[in-house]
Amino acid sequence: PNSPMHNEELHILFLRALVNNPDLGELDKMRPRHQLEMALKNRPGDVAADFTVVCRDGKQKRLSDIQADYVLIYFNDPDCEDCHRVKELLSLSPAVNGLLKSGRLKLLSVCVEGKTPGWEKTEFPSGWIDGYDAGQRLTREQVYDLKAMPTLYLLDAEKRVILKDALFEQVEERLMWMTTPKKGL
Repeated sequence: PNSPMHNEELHILFLRALVNNPDLGELDKMRPRHQLEMALKNRPGDVAADFTVVCRDGKQKRLSDIQADYVLIYFNDPDCEDCHRVKELLSLSPAVNGLLKSGRLKLLSVCVEGKTPGWEKTEFPSGWIDGYDAGQRLTREQVYDLKAMPTLYLLDAEKRVILKDALFEQVEERLMWMTTPKKGL
């Protein structure tokens, strides 16, 4: 899932072919069927599934209540080394920080493991909405396809998915492109 060669659209085509292959038995179709079901969740263009996190102040925050031109969801586990690396990249990104300061972007950091000691000890940059999934609903009910940590989703103002399970570099490039004034043709 973290490969730069990963292409979910091609993977979906392959999974559909496996699931619809009459030469495969039902047992052989179980895993591809599940993978296809997960891949079809929260796709670009879809409205992202709503969920609630518990923030540091104990208050609950719903994704649907966040108002901004863009919302970047950073699903993470504070004990994950790659999560630390991506958190650092996000915190140092001029594109991310410029949009956060202007109010056009809200960054929602979600600890998918619940209120862990690692989450309690971890500090996040000011301006980030930082919370945890209290009932671990996101993973237990597989609301999002979270096959690896961290997972980044970029949403528009209507909470439509722009980027799903994106690399940091893809998110930064898209934010820079979306906020750069375009010259007329």
